[in-house]
Amino acid sequence: MEIGIIFGLMLALALGFLLFPIFKGENKKRGLPAYIALGFSVFAIGVYFFIGRPDLLTPLNPDRPSEEQRVEIDNFVRAVEQLEARMQQEPDNVEGWATLGAGYSTLGRFSDATMAYLRASKLDPENPDFHAAIGEAVTLANDGTVTEDARAAFEAAIALDPANGIAQFYLGDYDFVNGNFQAAFDRWSALYEGLPAETPWLNLLEEKLENTAAQLGISPPLAKAQVDPLDMTETEQDQMIEEMVGRLALRLEENPADMEGWFRLGQSYMVLGRHNEAAEALYHLVEDKPADPAALSFYLQAKLIDLEKNDLPLSESVIADLQKLEALNPGDTTALYYLGLAALEAGDREGAKTIWEKLLILFSPGSEEALFIEEKLKELDAGQE
Repeated sequence: MEIGIIFGLMLALALGFLLFPIFKGENKKRGLPAYIALGFSVFAIGVYFFIGRPDLLTPLNPDRPSEEQRVEIDNFVRAVEQLEARMQQEPDNVEGWATLGAGYSTLGRFSDATMAYLRASKLDPENPDFHAAIGEAVTLANDGTVTEDARAAFEAAIALDPANGIAQFYLGDYDFVNGNFQAAFDRWSALYEGLPAETPWLNLLEEKLENTAAQLGISPPLAKAQVDPLDMTETEQDQMIEEMVGRLALRLEENPADMEGWFRLGQSYMVLGRHNEAAEALYHLVEDKPADPAALSFYLQAKLIDLEKNDLPLSESVIADLQKLEALNPGDTTALYYLGLAALEAGDREGAKTIWEKLLILFSPGSEEALFIEEKLKELDAGQE
């Protein structure tokens, strides 16, 4: 498979937040370090589960990458390494493990992806998407063969969510390979009927239905009119995402207790640049689990990017939430960085220095994050704002 789909729907979206520039401008008082944006790589897996594409996590391995692709791939590898380090500090961050699993899969590290998804599933065993992701990682590790272990993971996903598209897709493969053509056809037909015409992998499913129908000697379902996302203009792609997000928002109005849905909606708004709406959606997670540092972290990251974008100061409520996050998860890098900024904006230079010195020791010497904080400390010592 070409790298185009991956670049368009995973790398471009994920890296937009995962590798947010360390310096937004030399004349800015506040710059957003790359490590603060790590949480938003979860959007990649959010798009994966939201659209339901079994082909989205195909490894990044173009035969002849362009210079730009090579740089972005190197950046992606570095981002995954940063997230690995962060998970050592936050072993209970379920979204972080899921994101790491997506990153590993994109790099073709399927065994590592399986272990990361297993960590996520142990933390949230009722999440069908994590079981489906385990099954897919195991399948990809076995060159596309749905093993018994993978089948068990997919069945666990179906038990929790019978409409789980990823699990149904691969279980159809399992049925087909084992000669259960009618079961495969029924499973894929039901899946096909429920998919919108703009689903990126509709062609793939149609091909499988045609092959299975040929085995049964029957006619496949009528093909749906569709447009290949790679042939869409940027405006058309944005419109497709807007429509999907709109449908999700409507579903959440009917089922406001769906925390996974609110999480996906928040990440989707982030990709669309609607950061304030992202923060509002993600705040539902905070209301649901006020003592969960991961929920508070995702909300705050959306809120902080919105403040950065609009060049607004840190409000008292945001500062209070940052203090709460640091209390719930001592050593949270996002909280420490912005609490240092809050102290500096309040005129407490010594307080800012103390906080950032604490932050500095959390990073490896010589890393970009460490160098960034060292520069901030030098500015404080020199009397600069």
